[in-house]
Amino acid sequence: MKDTFRLVLILFLMVGMITAGAAMPVAADHQDNEVDIDTEDGEIEHSGDEAEVEDDDDDLDFESNADDDEADVEFEDLDLEQDGDDLEVEDDEDDFEFESRDGGDDVDVETDDHEIEQRDDEVEVEDEENDLDFEADEDGDRVDIETGEAEIEQDGDRLEVEDDTDGHDLDYEAEGDELDVEHDEAEIEKHGDEADVELSDLEFENDGGLDIEFDGSGGIDIDLDGDDIDVETDEREIEQRGDDLEVEDEENDLDLESDGDDHEFEADDEHDIEHRGGDADVEGEEFEFENDRNGIDFRNDATDIELDDDDFEVDTDDGIDFENDGEEVEFEDDDRDIEQDGNDVDVEVHDDDFEFENDGDETELETDDHDIEHSGENLDVEKDGDLDLESDGESIDLERDDHDDTEVEAFLDDLTRDEIIELGTETGADDYDDLADMDLDELDNNEIDMLERMLTDDDSEGSP
Repeated sequence: MKDTFRLVLILFLMVGMITAGAAMPVAADHQDNEVDIDTEDGEIEHSGDEAEVEDDDDDLDFESNADDDEADVEFEDLDLEQDGDDLEVEDDEDDFEFESRDGGDDVDVETDDHEIEQRDDEVEVEDEENDLDFEADEDGDRVDIETGEAEIEQDGDRLEVEDDTDGHDLDYEAEGDELDVEHDEAEIEKHGDEADVELSDLEFENDGGLDIEFDGSGGIDIDLDGDDIDVETDEREIEQRGDDLEVEDEENDLDLESDGDDHEFEADDEHDIEHRGGDADVEGEEFEFENDRNGIDFRNDATDIELDDDDFEVDTDDGIDFENDGEEVEFEDDDRDIEQDGNDVDVEVHDDDFEFENDGDETELETDDHDIEHSGENLDVEKDGDLDLESDGESIDLERDDHDDTEVEAFLDDLTRDEIIELGTETGADDYDDLADMDLDELDNNEIDMLERMLTDDDSEGSP
């Protein structure tokens, strides 16, 4: 028989019901600008700007409304939904979920170990595997970070840093000209022009009256010049001039300078804090944090986070790359790429050979076996080794490549009683049931041509 069976249905072809027996599957039905194609494993429906493709064998369900930029795709463990500039992608196999609202104004991404959220001018990043919880508002006024054994909190010009990594026991808190630092054996407090410093063998207190205690070896040198105070031992030095305070402890590798509400602190070659009002720069053994007029930048061994107003970027060492600049959202990991720019969407899942794209003019889905394109009233569906359908709302072009399991029964609803009798006589069928049970492969070229002519005959109105 023919290698390819080509079926062309003309607009407004009237389909009748066969009275001998119950209603049977319809291979191709086109009336009132509506298309309904029954395939071996599913169905194709097309009506104007709406289309649906089902394939049970490949676990695929595709629905699209081109005018409204709406799409709903289910494929194996994947579920994709688009409604204008809202997008959701779920992958149950990888425990992945991506949700974007209003073109990326609100975004929530969840993977096995990570969660990235941007909502109501606030962002949050969680990494359970690397023990990270990052929260901040987009203008940088408020930041709360927990990473390993360290915690950073900033609210306006108030900054708190706690870090117990490797037992260093750092506790830093400052706001304006108020300062409180605890580190190993050192405690330093400053409240305006009042200061209290406790080192391992030196204590200094100035709260309107000066009190100095020293129980170490070697000598001590105290220099008083009005409000200027300078205390120095072999390994330590304390200087105070009004609300300026400097503390050096060479033995414990500590250096603090506080000039009014500007503070700098260094210790152990592992902690470095610079704090000037709402600007902060903090370096620990396992992290770096910076917040200034250029935005927020946080790094540890596994994660890099940058935030500048609504520009938000997250990079991780296990392949996650997330960017949202307020106009376009991009997410990438080892398994998938997602891009969204308003109503324009592009989603790729590598392991499943799945790609969905909607550029506003055309919606396209590609899998291993399927290629679906939907644009306005035009629909094109291809399935490898099975069929190729093109519909423009006025005519249909359908090519089937494999008819091993297609029976004549699927086409009989489109024929009149006389045409059924004529076809039965031509094929030598004993009766209606015998004709219906015939496979297309059993028909010769003349019989196929007869069936095609009957299906494309404008005068065919179906049986009464």
